[in-house]
Amino acid sequence: MAPAKKGGKKKDHSAISEVVSRE
Repeated sequence: MAPAKKGGKKKDHSAISEVVSRE
């Protein structure tokens, strides 16, 4: 998990989900 890469809580779970998918 690297939410900080996207921006933290900008998109909430959406961003985390995307990051997890790419990582």
